[in-house]
Amino acid sequence: MPDIPEILILDDVHKSYTGSDGVKRREILTGINLRINAGQSIAILGPSGSGKSTLLNLIGALDKADSGRITLDGQCLGEANEKELTHFRSNKIGFIFQQHHLLPQCTVWENILIPTIPAGLNKDPVTLERARRLLNRVALDDHRQKRPGQLSGGECQRVAVVRALVNRPLLLLADEPTGALDEDTATSIGDLLIELNKEESVTLITVTHSVELAHRMSRTYKLHNGTLEAGQ
Repeated sequence: MPDIPEILILDDVHKSYTGSDGVKRREILTGINLRINAGQSIAILGPSGSGKSTLLNLIGALDKADSGRITLDGQCLGEANEKELTHFRSNKIGFIFQQHHLLPQCTVWENILIPTIPAGLNKDPVTLERARRLLNRVALDDHRQKRPGQLSGGECQRVAVVRALVNRPLLLLADEPTGALDEDTATSIGDLLIELNKEESVTLITVTHSVELAHRMSRTYKLHNGTLEAGQ
């Protein structure tokens, strides 16, 4: 059986922010080390303000570390230029947030295809078929012409999941994906993420307050005092 490659490596990653006085720097991450194999599902727990979202933003190439090294699919993000980072965000990373961030003026179908526009894939037959298949997978194919205001919170989040997956990303980052949902809907979205992690062979990193959701992942970590502590 072939070895499963490491898709994401973090070596001694540090991040701080300038304080309100403009001088004092607040250390958020003080030496993060993490190795994740392709196809794994990872949960990161921690209280508000512990740096969970900061860590996810660094992994997702939305922000840069002060020091240390983040390597995604063999590419060091700290050495990439903005064009290369944009390519990574568009083609190798899918994002799901607590608030779905769907464009209210666009239909479900239009929202799903937004990530495909930069590469001109919004008219590609293979991409369109994938979008249709994913939309059917989340039981929303008959809602494609509706706008977000006509959907429930759980339905909007399912649309956001499809949008994140439409470009076949290697890595799916979910920042509190169930935090704004009621218990039953949150369980349903958790089910969906875990199922798609297996069906799509996409690596999944979920930042969450939910211990229940975290324990459904293959590995859990706790962010504490700026470092990651391994769970199960």
